[in-house]
Amino acid sequence: MARVMDTVDWLDQRRTAERKRKQAAARALADRRKAERKAARSRGRDYGVRGLVNTLRQIQPLPGWKVMCARLRPGVWYTAAQVKALMPEYAAGSVRAWLWQKAPRLGLIERAGNPEWTGERVWPARTESRFLYALTAAGEAEAAQWRIELGMGSDSGDE
Repeated sequence: MARVMDTVDWLDQRRTAERKRKQAAARALADRRKAERKAARSRGRDYGVRGLVNTLRQIQPLPGWKVMCARLRPGVWYTAAQVKALMPEYAAGSVRAWLWQKAPRLGLIERAGNPEWTGERVWPARTESRFLYALTAAGEAEAAQWRIELGMGSDSGDE
């Protein structure tokens, strides 16, 4: 009786090899990402609120809203976006809260309508800010003192 030759399924072997190669690549990528996360943790980053506050205290000796007022120049009107650009080390939401709530309530900043704002909701007209912000007379006096504390000088907010 003749022996039946075992047939080799080359296609099945190729599929198995491809699957194993993809699994090994996925494992290597996962291991690399895990190592990167571990390295980031070992660098001592602290993403908690307390760690962030301590980091900002090392950067600036005053609270953020005082730094914001100190960086504004007397007699200059700013849009909210311009004020946020002056404060790159702070979160935009924090700057917005200081600009819209904290500083006006303390009488340091006044808000006025922008005459160039048209009120339209279409794209070309939405480029202008609705409100403009400037230091009040009381805010200018306080900001001058805070500039000295920050070592910025007493004449202007931008150096």
